[in-house]
Amino acid sequence: MIQTSFLPVKLIHQEPFSGTKDLALVGYTADRIRYAVKRESDGPTLPVSEWIGYHLCRHCSIHTPEFAIVECTNGELAFGSRWEEHAEQIGSGTAQVRALDLLATHASAISAIHSVDRFMVNPDRHAGNFLFVVRTGIQLCLAMDFSMAGPRDALPFGRHPLQAPCNTYSIIEIVRTHLGKFDDGAYRTAIDALKTFTSANLAGILSGAPDEWFESVTRQQLMDWWDNDALQRLSELET
Repeated sequence: MIQTSFLPVKLIHQEPFSGTKDLALVGYTADRIRYAVKRESDGPTLPVSEWIGYHLCRHCSIHTPEFAIVECTNGELAFGSRWEEHAEQIGSGTAQVRALDLLATHASAISAIHSVDRFMVNPDRHAGNFLFVVRTGIQLCLAMDFSMAGPRDALPFGRHPLQAPCNTYSIIEIVRTHLGKFDDGAYRTAIDALKTFTSANLAGILSGAPDEWFESVTRQQLMDWWDNDALQRLSELET
């Protein structure tokens, strides 16, 4: 579900969440659908950074969890990423051989995701920020979590270029050097797709976001940056 119109999903129950830096809340709908909830009150530009990141991924045919604007029980409008109840995720308890197998199997998808991470200046794409889900018998790699990227990193659209050392480059180094699986073609295809994301596309997704997400960065600032700087940044990311 890609929600580009202002039709919030109503949450009827919420619970605090701990263990990750920027996810403080999970919420449930009346149908018991769970969402990871990112609010402006959790951090300036947090929901709009997620909103842009997920939309850019979808534009590049990169899989993400379903997402929506959600209405919290106090009326606050937030970004909601639907919880993938049966997803596999690499964590501290994952055997190394299994973790490496997942990264190798999905190296092409991870290479494409890297293009969006570099463009959005996302320093925190660690192994736990991929979700591996089975749909119609096929395992897919989903990108999630842009909570440290784009406007969240620095206004209006991140401090380019992404600097090493960081989690994003560390995971790609494993894919590229240890596994020998980095897919340059998938990376470049995603860069080319980002070049086709127009100002009109951006205006559409920003207009579909709540006004309260733009307390620290305005829609016009983001539009101005895109018009003046996006293609230059992409040209610098071609290699």
